[in-house]
Amino acid sequence: MERLMQEMYRCSVRVVCLEQGKEPIALLAHLENMVVVHRGRRESARSANGGLKSITAPVANGGTLSDPLGGMTTEDGWTKSIMYHIRTDTRYKTTRAIQVPSNASCLVSRDCFFILSRDSEVPSYLWVGRGPSKDEVRRAHLIVKKILLFWGIAQPDPPSTQPYPLSRRPSRASSFSSASSPVSPSVPQDPLTSIPLYKVAPESTEPAALWSLFIHGRTAYASGTEHYYITPPRFLRCSCTLGYFSIESIQNFAQSDLKSTSCVILDPGAPKKCFV
Repeated sequence: MERLMQEMYRCSVRVVCLEQGKEPIALLAHLENMVVVHRGRRESARSANGGLKSITAPVANGGTLSDPLGGMTTEDGWTKSIMYHIRTDTRYKTTRAIQVPSNASCLVSRDCFFILSRDSEVPSYLWVGRGPSKDEVRRAHLIVKKILLFWGIAQPDPPSTQPYPLSRRPSRASSFSSASSPVSPSVPQDPLTSIPLYKVAPESTEPAALWSLFIHGRTAYASGTEHYYITPPRFLRCSCTLGYFSIESIQNFAQSDLKSTSCVILDPGAPKKCFV
């Protein structure tokens, strides 16, 4: 790939291979600090694009099928929804929306979740747990719009023809609002019916229609009160491979990042606790 890039741009180019979910902050800065990860293959998702509401037919002769959108299926046919787990790193103002199985057990009170309905009679919902701050909810609305644009449900904003005056251009500091910012983007509406494209469902006030979008309905999920006072956890990988001792902070870490050949410091954020 590096050779092909050099032939294309006719200059020295360094190609860095990245693992999904480990995108550096420098890359996310070119993507408005937001990234959406869909399950399945691009061809399957694009073929279903535009017909999202119609894929609810049952499977013929019983049995199960593989969902082309990367979701889970039951014996009755396709799932009624596609769910995205939305997480915001408040330290770097980066937001990731990762598609997860459409199951209520995947909900976490600390984050926001977007349940995209595939049933024409049930609306989509943005589920907001008790833990996210106002700024995290605001960024969740922004990345939900990107998801709706991907599926062809929302329309892109028309380009502005009037540039900002020099005295009124937004500064770099103003683009990152504080956690106490009360302003949230409005929910986009259908241009034909003026109906909101999704509804906001705070935790413990969910309507029955939201639980009907999950495979097994309403089930137990991770809910607690520790998210009110602890800071985001940190995953620090220690290494001496470069000839000196170095510590690297791993963003969006998972259990697969634990390796028997390395030493890791896990700071859970709770007081008087640290794991090595």
